[in-house]
Amino acid sequence: MLTASLGYVNHIIHNEAHIQITEVIVNGQTAKAINYPVVCGRVSKGDTVLVNTTAVDLSLGTGGYHYVMGRIGEKDRAACDRIAGSHSCSAYEEASSKNPPPASVMKLRYTPAQFACEVEEEQDGPLRNALHNLKGNELEGVPVLVGELHSMLPAACLSIRSITEKPVRICYIMSDGASLPIALSRHVRHLERLGLITGTITYGHAFGGGTECVTFYSALVAAVCIWQADIIIVAPGPGVVGTGTALGFSGMEQVSILQAVHHLKGRPILIPRVSLHEPRDRHYGISHHTSTVLRFLSDIPLHTVLEKNPVLMNQWAERAPSHRHMLTIYPELDENIWTRAASSYPEAITTMGRNYKKDPLFFRHVYYASALACDLLGITGNL
Repeated sequence: MLTASLGYVNHIIHNEAHIQITEVIVNGQTAKAINYPVVCGRVSKGDTVLVNTTAVDLSLGTGGYHYVMGRIGEKDRAACDRIAGSHSCSAYEEASSKNPPPASVMKLRYTPAQFACEVEEEQDGPLRNALHNLKGNELEGVPVLVGELHSMLPAACLSIRSITEKPVRICYIMSDGASLPIALSRHVRHLERLGLITGTITYGHAFGGGTECVTFYSALVAAVCIWQADIIIVAPGPGVVGTGTALGFSGMEQVSILQAVHHLKGRPILIPRVSLHEPRDRHYGISHHTSTVLRFLSDIPLHTVLEKNPVLMNQWAERAPSHRHMLTIYPELDENIWTRAASSYPEAITTMGRNYKKDPLFFRHVYYASALACDLLGITGNL
């Protein structure tokens, strides 16, 4: 059930090309609401808006934000920012609203929020040419790190930078398994501004990447032929779903993601979700999410990593997902390596509210997976 209310825009708290954070008056109370200009156009102080209040009404973990669904009773003052198809600039640079290119593919199809989006497959360019001449080996051995949680993205990027001084072109592909607008991610903004990711891609119903694609397969090809990626990182945006059941979690998307990487002759690397500080039994040690994904991938060879730890080794031996999975064992990472890697990042990186000191094994395994990707590129790591 969706709940919505009319609100009055009292103040623009944060204003970027692809996301606005506003202060609104809703039902006599002050609240924060996020607006995505690509969906609703830009809003200004004094506008009357319809806001989706569902998540806040249900006390869900959205950070206490409502979401603008549209403006009421007045003509839009500016065309939506066009993000898709931007090859030479980041997804957060100011987009031009003049003469927007034609778009015929709908995101959020057949919902009240559907909007037209220009996708790369429709454009004359390197991706369309590549898709017309498929060879089945488009990735040509490019390492592809696949993670379940958004926090793995900045941890992986910082790890790669700490491992090598050579410039590495990293392309981030955001799945549509969690947050749909990439603009919601502060991490993406930080990583782009620091030059740690070269390009971003969204596909499916996710939107706002520097390149928009229809499918994950074409997104992988775009990462190579448009962004010239040395390493690809695939992970959802913020806000994954879990139900405590064997198959009812959004991380199951990793199965089809890793299969696609294999089919296009990339090198699939699963970042395992590992923790010895997780209070929930099903996530203690090697998370049941990781072991379930591995179980459903017994038919393809893929890389994953573990620390030389008796708890983890016993869990792996008990579950023995597949003899085709190439397991790499790393010695325990020196904490100083991670501390130095994260020292220049503008905010703390946490997972489930825990930072490195509170959950070191989680972050160490992201580092190990990143080190493996660098090893596959022929770059010497720190381990």
